[in-house]
Amino acid sequence: MEIKHIVVFRYKPSVTPEQKKEIMNRFLALKEECKKDGKSYIVSLIGGDCTKSQEKLTGGFEHSFIATFKNQDDFNYYLGEEFASPFDMVHDEFKQFVGPFLSVDETKKTNGAMVFDFLTTP
Repeated sequence: MEIKHIVVFRYKPSVTPEQKKEIMNRFLALKEECKKDGKSYIVSLIGGDCTKSQEKLTGGFEHSFIATFKNQDDFNYYLGEEFASPFDMVHDEFKQFVGPFLSVDETKKTNGAMVFDFLTTP
């Protein structure tokens, strides 16, 4: 069964449209840049801007992405050091890059990223 990894971002008010575009482009580039044993391991990666949602239920989140992984080992490798060793340094670098742009709450804890993972059913 494949693993679907949904990621959504809410940004600080100071983040510019150009910065948001760069974040989206860099996230989508992970599909080709993330390698395991020299090969791409993300099965698919799609994403887009959800600020035009007609339902108005985005909760302030602006970008959403869906990454697909073929197995738990690949997914753990992508997630990072807490889940695998070795782990994907390219994805880790992206997380470091995007962190300062994400919304924070009154205690300065990020509330600008949400993830939801599930196994596809046959």
